[in-house]
Amino acid sequence: MSKFKGGCVLLLLIVVSACGGGTSTTSPSPTPTSTPTATPTPTPTPIAHANIQAAPSGTIICRTGLCTSFTTSVTNIGPGCATNVQVIVRWFGADGAIPLPNTPDIVMGAPGGLSNVFFRVGDTTIIQSLAAFNDVRSAHTVYKFFSTWSDVACR
Repeated sequence: MSKFKGGCVLLLLIVVSACGGGTSTTSPSPTPTSTPTATPTPTPTPIAHANIQAAPSGTIICRTGLCTSFTTSVTNIGPGCATNVQVIVRWFGADGAIPLPNTPDIVMGAPGGLSNVFFRVGDTTIIQSLAAFNDVRSAHTVYKFFSTWSDVACR
C-alpha cells in the first residue's frame, strides 16, 4: 500500500500542475489607449500700433535768454491705443539739419503725469515743458518732437 500512496501524491501533483497550479508564462496583452489630441490654444489678437504725433507748433515763453514754458499738444492718430507716453523736444540748427550741441532735451509732461494718460484713437492731450531751458532760438533753429509709448489693447 505504500506504493499506492506515493503514486496518488504524484498523480495529484501532476493534476494540480496541469490545472493551473503553476505559474503562467504568458503576460496579458496591453489594452490600446487612445492618445488625447491637444486642443490648440487660440492665437491672441495682435495689438494695433498707436501713432502719437505732436502738433507742428507750440507756445514758447522766453525772457532774456531763458525759456520758462513750452506748451503744445499730442494726438494719437491710431489705429491702436497707447499708454506710458513720453515726449522730448530736441533743438536743431541749420533749419533742422543738425542737432544743436550742448542743448539738453526738453522733457514734456501733462498734469497728473503724461505716462498715466490712456490714449484712444483721436485723443489729444496738452503737454508742457517740465523745466526751464535756455533760449536757443534763431532764424535757423527748429525743434523736433520725439516720443515713445507702449501699444496696448483699446478699451
